[in-house]
Amino acid sequence: MRIVGLGSVISGLAMIYLGAAQLHAAAPRGQVVAIINGKTISDKELEERTEPQLRDLNSRIYDIREQALNTLINEQLIAQEATRLKQPENQILEREVNSQVLAPTASEIESYYLGIKDRIGHPIEEVRPQISQYLTDVRRRNAYESYVSELRKRAKVTVLLAPPRAIVAIDPARVRGPPGAIVTVVEFSDFECPYCGTAEGTLRELVSKYPLEVRLAYRDFPLDFHPRAEPAAEASRCALAQGKYWQYHDLLFANQQHLEDSDLSKFAAQLGMDQRQFDECVARKTYQPNVHRDVEDGEKLGATGTPAFFVNGIALSGAVSLSELSRVIDGELARIKAAR
Repeated sequence: MRIVGLGSVISGLAMIYLGAAQLHAAAPRGQVVAIINGKTISDKELEERTEPQLRDLNSRIYDIREQALNTLINEQLIAQEATRLKQPENQILEREVNSQVLAPTASEIESYYLGIKDRIGHPIEEVRPQISQYLTDVRRRNAYESYVSELRKRAKVTVLLAPPRAIVAIDPARVRGPPGAIVTVVEFSDFECPYCGTAEGTLRELVSKYPLEVRLAYRDFPLDFHPRAEPAAEASRCALAQGKYWQYHDLLFANQQHLEDSDLSKFAAQLGMDQRQFDECVARKTYQPNVHRDVEDGEKLGATGTPAFFVNGIALSGAVSLSELSRVIDGELARIKAAR
C-alpha cells in the first residue's frame, strides 16, 4: 500500500523550495533587491511581504514529508514483521488486513447514498457499485491503519522529523511552570473568547501531566469583535505591576461574562491590590502599547484567531485537545532526548 506519485510531488516542491532558498541566499537580509527611479526595496521588505506565503509553503512541504515518512515507517514495520514470522508480506497483509474487511451491506450502501444523493443527481442503481467500492476501500484503509498502529505500539519508533517552527518571544513575567522546562507552550489568547476559556481547562491538565517538562507563557491577542477583551488585557498588565498577574488572569477566565470596568476593579480588590493604583493604571491605559505589541507579534507569526499555540515554536491553532498538545509535546521530548 504505497502512495503513488508522492516522490514526484516532493521533488517538485523541493525544487521550488531550494530555488527560493538560493534566491534568498543571493540577497542577504537588508540588501537592496530593486531600485525604482532611485527608490530602493530591501530584502527585509521582500521577506516581510512573502513571509505568510513561505510559511504556508513550508507547512505544505512538511505535511508531504511527514506523510511519506509515515508510509516508509509502516513499510519497514511490515517488512520486519514478515522477517520475524518468516512469511511473505502479501500473505501477512491478506490475513491481517484484507480478510478483516467485510463487504458493505445493501442497507449500508443505501444509507450512504441517502446522504449524498442531492449532490450526485443519479439513481442508486447507477452508483451502487461505486459506493460499494468506496466503502470497501475505506474499510480496507482503516484496517491497514489499525494493523500498523498495533505494530508501532510493539516497536521502538522514534520520529526525528521536526515540523516548521517559529521563533516566539515570551514575557518572562507571564510564564508559569518550572524555569528549566524543555518545552515552552506559548498561548496567544483573548480573555473574552469562549474557546480560550475552554483551553484553560486543557492547559491545567497539561501542566498536571507534564509537571517538570512544560512551562506556559501567555501573550495577549484581544480580537476586535470582543469589546471587553482589550480592557481586560490591559487590566491584567496592571495586576502584573502589583505582582498578581496569574491570580488576576485566572479570575478573568473564571468570569468571562463579567469584564466591565467595575468588574475589573472588583477583581483587583478581591486580590488585595492597591485599589487606587490599579484603577489609575486602567483608566490611563498605561499598558495599551504593551498589549498592542503582543498583537503585532502574533500577527507576524500568522495568528488570525484565538487561542493560538506555539509548542517550542510549532504552531497549533484553535482550542486544541489535550491529546493533540500531548502528541506534539511527546514528539519534542523524544527529539530532544534523542539529540542528547
